[in-house]
Amino acid sequence: MAGADGKKISDAPLIVLDGAHNPQGINSLIATLRRVFGSQPLTLMVGILGDKDVAGMVAALAKTPYRLWFVPVPDNPRALAWRIIRTCRTARGLPAGRQPWPRT
Repeated sequence: MAGADGKKISDAPLIVLDGAHNPQGINSLIATLRRVFGSQPLTLMVGILGDKDVAGMVAALAKTPYRLWFVPVPDNPRALAWRIIRTCRTARGLPAGRQPWPRT
Protein backbone atom coordinates (compact mmCIF):
# COMPACT_ATOMS: atom_id res chain seq x y z
CA MET A 1 0.00 0.00 0.00
CA ALA A 2 2.28 2.82 1.20
CA GLY A 3 5.88 3.02 0.08
CA ALA A 4 8.03 -0.01 -0.54
CA ASP A 5 7.37 -1.43 2.93
CA GLY A 6 3.57 -1.16 2.98
CA LYS A 7 1.96 -4.56 3.41
CA LYS A 8 -1.62 -5.53 4.22
CA ILE A 9 -1.61 -8.32 6.80
CA SER A 10 -5.34 -8.53 7.60
CA ASP A 11 -8.67 -7.61 6.02
CA ALA A 12 -10.90 -7.87 9.10
CA PRO A 13 -9.87 -5.76 10.84
CA LEU A 14 -7.82 -4.03 8.18
CA ILE A 15 -4.19 -3.95 9.32
CA VAL A 16 -1.43 -2.49 7.19
CA LEU A 17 2.23 -2.38 8.21
CA ASP A 18 4.57 0.27 6.87
CA GLY A 19 8.22 0.89 7.66
CA ALA A 20 8.32 4.69 7.24
CA HIS A 21 11.36 5.73 9.25
CA ASN A 22 11.93 9.41 8.48
CA PRO A 23 9.79 12.53 7.92
CA GLN A 24 9.79 12.01 4.14
CA GLY A 25 8.57 8.43 4.57
CA ILE A 26 5.90 9.54 7.04
CA ASN A 27 4.72 12.24 4.62
CA SER A 28 4.53 9.66 1.82
CA LEU A 29 2.56 7.33 4.10
CA ILE A 30 0.15 10.14 5.07
CA ALA A 31 -0.40 11.05 1.39
CA THR A 32 -1.13 7.40 0.56
CA LEU A 33 -3.52 7.03 3.50
CA ARG A 34 -5.40 10.15 2.39
CA ARG A 35 -5.58 8.89 -1.20
CA VAL A 36 -6.71 5.37 -0.26
CA PHE A 37 -8.96 6.08 2.74
CA GLY A 38 -10.05 9.67 2.21
CA SER A 39 -11.66 11.04 5.35
CA GLN A 40 -12.30 7.68 7.01
CA PRO A 41 -11.21 7.64 10.65
CA LEU A 42 -7.96 5.76 11.11
CA THR A 43 -5.83 4.72 14.05
CA LEU A 44 -2.07 4.64 13.54
CA MET A 45 0.14 2.67 15.88
CA VAL A 46 3.56 4.30 15.74
CA GLY A 47 6.87 2.93 17.00
CA ILE A 48 9.95 5.09 16.55
CA LEU A 49 13.60 4.29 17.19
CA GLY A 50 15.62 6.80 19.17
CA ASP A 51 18.20 7.41 16.43
CA LYS A 52 15.57 8.70 13.97
CA ASP A 53 14.17 12.20 13.43
CA VAL A 54 11.53 11.79 16.13
CA ALA A 55 10.47 15.44 16.26
CA GLY A 56 10.08 15.62 12.47
CA MET A 57 7.99 12.45 12.30
CA VAL A 58 5.78 13.44 15.24
CA ALA A 59 5.31 16.91 13.71
CA ALA A 60 4.06 15.39 10.44
CA LEU A 61 1.76 12.94 12.23
CA ALA A 62 0.38 15.64 14.53
CA LYS A 63 -1.02 17.48 11.49
CA THR A 64 -3.22 14.54 10.54
CA PRO A 65 -6.77 13.84 11.75
CA TYR A 66 -5.74 10.30 12.70
CA ARG A 67 -5.82 8.82 16.15
CA LEU A 68 -2.20 8.19 17.15
CA TRP A 69 -0.96 5.46 19.46
CA PHE A 70 2.74 5.64 20.21
CA VAL A 71 4.09 2.23 21.16
CA PRO A 72 7.51 0.91 22.15
CA VAL A 73 9.69 -0.98 19.73
CA PRO A 74 10.36 -4.16 21.70
CA ASP A 75 13.74 -5.77 22.15
CA ASN A 76 15.69 -3.04 20.43
CA PRO A 77 18.44 -1.08 22.18
CA ARG A 78 17.63 1.91 19.92
CA ALA A 79 14.01 1.99 21.10
CA LEU A 80 12.76 5.44 21.96
CA ALA A 81 12.30 6.25 25.62
CA TRP A 82 8.72 7.02 26.64
CA ARG A 83 9.71 10.38 28.13
CA ILE A 84 10.96 11.54 24.71
CA ILE A 85 7.73 10.47 22.98
CA ARG A 86 5.76 12.27 25.68
CA THR A 87 7.78 15.47 25.21
CA CYS A 88 7.31 15.38 21.43
CA ARG A 89 3.58 14.80 21.77
CA THR A 90 2.99 17.68 24.16
CA ALA A 91 5.24 20.01 22.11
CA ARG A 92 3.00 19.33 19.10
CA GLY A 93 -0.24 19.90 20.99
CA LEU A 94 -1.14 16.23 21.31
CA PRO A 95 -2.24 14.75 24.63
CA ALA A 96 0.76 13.44 26.55
CA GLY A 97 -1.00 10.19 27.30
CA ARG A 98 0.18 7.56 29.69
CA GLN A 99 3.04 5.17 29.31
CA PRO A 100 1.45 2.28 27.40
CA TRP A 101 3.57 -0.54 28.73
CA PRO A 102 4.79 -1.71 32.11
CA ARG A 103 8.08 -0.42 33.40
CA THR A 104 10.46 -2.77 35.10
